[in-house]
Amino acid sequence: MLAFLSIFCLDKPPTAIFNFTQLLVDKIHDQLIRIPTKRVFKYSSVLFHMFLYFQFDKFPFSIQKLDTKGQPKLVIFWIPLIQKYSTFFSYKEFINSFVHSVVNMLTSSNQPRISDEVKRVLQLSKISRVGDWYLYQDHTEIRICGYQLTPYKLPRYIPMRINFALEYFKHIINSDDVNFLSARKKTQFKIKNQLDPFICNNRESGEEAEKILQQMKFISSFMW
Repeated sequence: MLAFLSIFCLDKPPTAIFNFTQLLVDKIHDQLIRIPTKRVFKYSSVLFHMFLYFQFDKFPFSIQKLDTKGQPKLVIFWIPLIQKYSTFFSYKEFINSFVHSVVNMLTSSNQPRISDEVKRVLQLSKISRVGDWYLYQDHTEIRICGYQLTPYKLPRYIPMRINFALEYFKHIINSDDVNFLSARKKTQFKIKNQLDPFICNNRESGEEAEKILQQMKFISSFMW
């Protein structure tokens, strides 16, 4: 910001022209090539709107390009689905309607609702199984053996990140507490477990995962 302001002087034209577009392009390119090592992308909202602007016909929702006066709106106001602080925003709908469509475009194929990584975590082999997944028409549920709380209705499409990882940690910690710790048996869950970017290093992690899932406005399912 200081560099940007320094090109202006009172009563004089700017001595340099700040090319914000080029800066943004360079920053995005730098972030993309660092994803394999950093595993974090800081300009996600920019990519969301670029997909929306150039591939709007590939998404299963209506888009409003004009305002009430018939004037063109900025792309960031085309739809409230990707505006996190909008009352219309729902993480579940965002994943189902936007993220899944983008992943299909990037891979040129219709990606399955449950990734192979998720399947391996829940069912490593025929002998080693900790839980299962259930595919409903508009949502997906995972259930861990011995879990004594109500699971959430997760998005139809479940990659490894965020929604599955948080729900898994919450389930597995509760199952271990109820079935092993309370019975004074050796615990089955090993603390400092990792799923994708999330590391669970204490038993309070289950409570933190619950808070994040609530903030994402997920709806609870039913007990078995």
